[in-house]
Amino acid sequence: IIKALEVYWASYVAKENLQASIESRERYEKLVKSIQSKAKLGYSNPGELSIALAELEEKKQTVKQNSSDFLEKVNELFRYLQIERTQEIDFNIEKLIPSPPALSTLPIDLLRASKIAKLDYDVSDLEFKNIEDDTSPSLTLTATSTLTGVDEHPGEAFGNTISGSHPIYFVGLNFKHHLFSSAWSAQRKEKYHGKEKTKAQYQIHTDQLTNKLDQGYREVLAKNMIAESSVQSLSHRSKAAKEVERSFRQGRIDINFLIQTFNSLSDAETKKIRAVGAYHMALNRLAALRDELISDDG
Repeated sequence: IIKALEVYWASYVAKENLQASIESRERYEKLVKSIQSKAKLGYSNPGELSIALAELEEKKQTVKQNSSDFLEKVNELFRYLQIERTQEIDFNIEKLIPSPPALSTLPIDLLRASKIAKLDYDVSDLEFKNIEDDTSPSLTLTATSTLTGVDEHPGEAFGNTISGSHPIYFVGLNFKHHLFSSAWSAQRKEKYHGKEKTKAQYQIHTDQLTNKLDQGYREVLAKNMIAESSVQSLSHRSKAAKEVERSFRQGRIDINFLIQTFNSLSDAETKKIRAVGAYHMALNRLAALRDELISDDG
């Protein structure tokens, strides 16, 4: 499930990157038209149109590459989900950056991964207890009965047997005790060491699971802060791009500063998209550790 979610969010990032590259290309298409209009009126500076056209070609290349990347990720997602490629996948997110979850109060012992590790210890502990029970002497009462026919004629002997006229009873005691048994002692040691080994492994697994939960929660908090910051950064870059573009149209700045601003805006868009995807994946990994992706009820 985690792998499928990773592919899903990778597809989401690829889709958003494609959309961002298309918007970047459109910005340069508008810029080229604006410079061409200025050139016709004789207001453009030398090299402005060529610089804008060169940037536009690079943005077209980026769109082509991002389109190819998106199709590759979507095809991979179709394979994991085992659905027809003719169907559409909804990448709409209810909330772009949901709030981090609260700290879990569920005891470690109740998690699925911990229960599996505990099962190995319980089995080895039961095996050791069973062999320990053999150390005490055991005394059991046994009784059997048989029927015989006593007669010089076989036919009459068989009849006596069937009628039960000559029953024979056996009553006895069965005493069992492993006294100075080297084989039993070796078996006991083997079971004891097996129990202690699985006990240590269970404790190690519990400590590792605790560390993973703590680390996963810290990762969620860090990715949340990065995602929130990337949104703010994109907002500032977008505002700056509008102001710089307005100044360029007024002839107050040169084209190089405008292109630098546009490219910074594109970088901010890419960082925001990746940050959001990374945050959602961190949420999914933490949910998997907490057994929240799949319930025990099915």
